[in-house]
Amino acid sequence: MKALLAAALVCFLSACAHARPPRMAPQATGSCRSDVARWYAPESTAARARLDSWCAGVGPVTLAQGTAAVAERISLSDLTFVSWNLHVGNGNLRALVEDLRSGRLTRGRIPGHFVLLLQEAVRASDVPEFKQGAKTARRIGAPHQDTEDIAALARGLGLSIVYVPSMRNGTGVREPATDRGSAILSTLPLSNPTAIELPIERQRRVALIADVSLSDVERLPVGVIHLDATDAAQHLRVFHARRWRATQAMALDSLLPGGPLVLGADLNTWMGRGEPASQYFRRLFGGAPQGGLDYLFFRGPTSTTAHYEVVSSKYGSDHHPLIGWFSE
Repeated sequence: MKALLAAALVCFLSACAHARPPRMAPQATGSCRSDVARWYAPESTAARARLDSWCAGVGPVTLAQGTAAVAERISLSDLTFVSWNLHVGNGNLRALVEDLRSGRLTRGRIPGHFVLLLQEAVRASDVPEFKQGAKTARRIGAPHQDTEDIAALARGLGLSIVYVPSMRNGTGVREPATDRGSAILSTLPLSNPTAIELPIERQRRVALIADVSLSDVERLPVGVIHLDATDAAQHLRVFHARRWRATQAMALDSLLPGGPLVLGADLNTWMGRGEPASQYFRRLFGGAPQGGLDYLFFRGPTSTTAHYEVVSSKYGSDHHPLIGWFSE
């Protein structure tokens, strides 16, 4: 009997990690899904109806190219990657980019090019008026108003951007019209965005993948993932949230590109590195540099080695940025 109970407890704590991935299928309807040819969501009709109610509260995808073009082939070792949760616009992204460009975050090495993989970015432009019945998240304000609009920031910094909102940042008509979600910013052109609406528990979450141009024909897929922090009961069922994060992770099972890939992720793995969601990605990538709740996952050619560091400053966020690179 004790052995049976122990086995049940192990399954409970591990979220029964061998469960089947949820069924995902193409999704193309809804104004928030415009401008992205590859969009996926759970196959379940009920799940899609819930996701549609969140979609009604946010604006469309932002996709714009920066000022740089690819004049010659870019080596992987010329690229620097940053994964960072901006804490709903509180992070001072402009200051981080300034330090990155100066070499202060890379031991004096001036990055040739960089890619920013951002969670909880905020957009104040191109967001619709509040609609009754639309599902929204409680507003989290940002003291640095000039850093709120991620699209404006990308333009000001001369960076390419793909931004996909996950949820409206505010619950009423009197609050400023903003949404928040995941963004990829780069000194290099971005193309072929893929958006994946994860199985919904507490809030709508959209994983984002795009290609960074290394030459006229060569591309490197990069992506951003942000999993639920709690379940719908908000901390009352801690282990259920742990299992749900595993479900959200497995939803990406057949949709992540093969070959070289870099992912920046806030997995919200509050219960440690043994959480199934963390273990799932570690198996996919053969281990992963990480720092607390935040991770950088690297899969490069066999001739390369991945490195990462945790940046000492939070730059106004509640998360430390992670910075990584390949050596050849």
